[in-house]
Amino acid sequence: MVLVCNDPKFIFLKTKKTAGTSVEMLLEPFCAPEGHAVLEKVDVIVSDRGIIGSRLKGAQLPDELSKIYGLWHNHKPAAMVQQLVGMIKWRQSTKITTVRNPFDRMVSMFHYGHRNAPFLGGDFDGIRKNFQTWIVSGRWDADESIVTIDGKLCVDFIVRFENLRDDLKSLGAQLGVDIAVDSLPHTKSMAATRRYEVRDYYDEDSVKMVVERHKWVFDNCDYANEPQ
Repeated sequence: MVLVCNDPKFIFLKTKKTAGTSVEMLLEPFCAPEGHAVLEKVDVIVSDRGIIGSRLKGAQLPDELSKIYGLWHNHKPAAMVQQLVGMIKWRQSTKITTVRNPFDRMVSMFHYGHRNAPFLGGDFDGIRKNFQTWIVSGRWDADESIVTIDGKLCVDFIVRFENLRDDLKSLGAQLGVDIAVDSLPHTKSMAATRRYEVRDYYDEDSVKMVVERHKWVFDNCDYANEPQ
């Protein structure tokens, strides 16, 4: 989804397989009307506190609001969000996103996207071969459109998957609010299906593809350009 909060002023731009759902659920109460229950599945909610985009539903706003706000959904590109909220609100708001070590992210994305594939139950040689073929094919998204406009990074605060608690505390201090870090939800984890180290999945070609496609991450975050 995407979150737009009126007070404190922030916009959450959701990337994929980066703990984005957990973080947006933690931030959602700031955008929600009184008494709102935070659930993993949610329809679009527009109130005087802000906008909560749909999550796991792809729902659309009521007809009377759709012309104003359009469709709010998971992983909406930054340029579309900017257009919908307008330049004044966009400039006044702290833009927030989440990132994850790209090599780890791709292994997680692979297991999630292929969670019903028979080969995941086989030996690791088969899993690794399928993973490397998928990576080199380029049939996956590095989320660049979610966080950049005209090729330039447009976020003000990056929450790192590997440093969630401390980064969220820092975010709360910057926004002037108390973020309930101890209540951070855990969703869609594929850790149970992974039995090998991240570096074991890669060969030279797949490493090169991940580095090239995730240039925006490596340029703006302190990640090594090879799997650890």
